[in-house]
Amino acid sequence: SLFILTAIVTLIIMSISCNDNPLGPGNEPPPGRRDYEWREYRIAFGGELLQLNDVWASSPTNVWGAAGVTSSIYYSVVHFDGTKLRHYPIEAPGPNTTYVWGLDSTNVWLATRESDIWHYNGKDWYQQQKFHVEGYDQVIISRLWGTSEDNLYGVGGAQNNSTRDYVGVIIKYINGVWEFLDTPNFRVGFTSVRKDPLTNHLFFTATNYDNGFLDKLYQYNGEEFHEIYSKQGDDIAVAILGDELVFLNNQVIYKYNYTSQKLEKYLDLTGTSLWGGIRGRSINDFFAVAADGIGHYNGTSFETIYKTNLDLTHAFILEKDAFFPGTDFNTLETVLIHAKLKEE
Repeated sequence: SLFILTAIVTLIIMSISCNDNPLGPGNEPPPGRRDYEWREYRIAFGGELLQLNDVWASSPTNVWGAAGVTSSIYYSVVHFDGTKLRHYPIEAPGPNTTYVWGLDSTNVWLATRESDIWHYNGKDWYQQQKFHVEGYDQVIISRLWGTSEDNLYGVGGAQNNSTRDYVGVIIKYINGVWEFLDTPNFRVGFTSVRKDPLTNHLFFTATNYDNGFLDKLYQYNGEEFHEIYSKQGDDIAVAILGDELVFLNNQVIYKYNYTSQKLEKYLDLTGTSLWGGIRGRSINDFFAVAADGIGHYNGTSFETIYKTNLDLTHAFILEKDAFFPGTDFNTLETVLIHAKLKEE
């Protein structure tokens, strides 16, 4: 069958890839450096809480952040030019931005809870597209991710505000237009998406909200979805470190075995200060939110390398720079932490 043929081809590709890039003695990625210079940039928003949800950067002097304000007629965006963090208001019917992602300085997208996506073309932000799902009042795009215009996705859910019914949605950028992918009617909100660089299979995290939080993980091979993981109140996250697709659950990093169709333990960091939100350059050079600040794994140990009590979310990592969005609930300030590697 076509599915069997696809599986065979996938296994062949994986075998070739593993032989070309074996991860073993002498082939591991180099250990990550920890000699960073750190600096915090802060702004306030007239006494309101401007919570920074996420950041994306094309360079150390062009960083965009998606922020939410408790009561405002503006979509709240912040921008960092390498020197100063500024609020960048976008007049729109709601304050609920969720995520920002881009491909270059002239292609940046802003996801929202208000059934739309906004685009920045290098000069202006504008509403690129509105969404509607029949039978539902609101479309929430929770996350965006991609590597090119033909490999760009958004995930989230549609909800009926009267009946409280909801369904997961996945969108893909096709020829300049966001289109819904034909997916089963999963009663979830999709929360993130990544594509395995070696197999091109997509992986989606999701949550069912019927009775608390039932966290799930799906694999999509281009034809059908396969549920890999489902557990009550036990969050699982997906990330790409270099060319490796990995999953984080309870301080343990896993990889996916395509033969057994199960997650296999890859790196056990149990007992460390690791909290969540891994982002990095390789399995031997990644950051994560720690219990007491910002943590880093260098191939040998996971340690907190920047202590702070800020509320932190996912980092964005460049070749020599790293940016960490945060919120100071005591001062109601938006905070961007910039880590820059020292010159060797």
